[in-house]
Amino acid sequence: MTERKTLTPYHTIYKNGRISFEIDDKDYRFVKATKDIKKGEIILIEQVLYSDDYETNTQNNVVMNTLYNEDLFNSLYPRNYKYNLENILNGNDKDKLIECLASKIQKNMFKINELGKTIMILGYDYTRFNHSKDPNINFHHFRIEIPKIDILIYIFYMVAFKDIKENEELTINYGNNYFDEDIDLDFYEKDKLNMSCFKSNKLFMISKINNYLDSDICKDVILSHIFSNDGLFYNQSQKRYITTAKFCLLIKGDENIDVSYNETMIYVYTKIKLLNDIFKTKYKKIRQGNINITNITNNK
Repeated sequence: MTERKTLTPYHTIYKNGRISFEIDDKDYRFVKATKDIKKGEIILIEQVLYSDDYETNTQNNVVMNTLYNEDLFNSLYPRNYKYNLENILNGNDKDKLIECLASKIQKNMFKINELGKTIMILGYDYTRFNHSKDPNINFHHFRIEIPKIDILIYIFYMVAFKDIKENEELTINYGNNYFDEDIDLDFYEKDKLNMSCFKSNKLFMISKINNYLDSDICKDVILSHIFSNDGLFYNQSQKRYITTAKFCLLIKGDENIDVSYNETMIYVYTKIKLLNDIFKTKYKKIRQGNINITNITNNK
């Protein structure tokens, strides 16, 4: 069996072909329409990284995956710290790194109140959409529970709230608390609940997600979450696994004893086999599983 080389904790399932992710000469990032978009069109579907530990000062999955994923780290605002994996592993610039990382998480993650917990949500492409008092995009999520392992799939999706003209910026509303605003969002929130403008495109979205659930990419993202729960992280840029004290404790029974490459691979292949078996025997239950469409709450 060959080693997986595409593990990431998130994946964009669908991006509307009439939008473009832009960066100007001052590193300002935004999303614009390259052609007219009609109200109700699906803009983005992304499986996102999540953690049921909301406290950002702990080593939860959102924080640690951001720390060890160079692409995600560099994409998130603020971008005032040059990523260097060896500095991170050696504890160099620790105070500056912690300050930068905490700021990235606080400014880019959303929170969901469900399952009796406050759950942190962080993606890659959805963080490119800027805030507006008068947004033209709605955003929603649902979850799929996977049997036999304590892992959820969280799917984040965006729908056009209004007709959008070519070259217009696509925006969402982060919530009044984010910029200490006081505007009436009742109509926006009610539309998020009934999703009337989205109903005509619902089957299209379900088809995209079902195709994704059939893919190896989906399993790789789930594996990334499984590994993260146990303290093992895959660094994309250097194509290697990062073992933390939590992982050493799991494998060795001692957080101070390093885990060998062979021991890591045995763990990896065991989890791959487990996930493959689950998808073979329980796939219909996954696909038809507990889908709960709810609102995403502002992150402040």
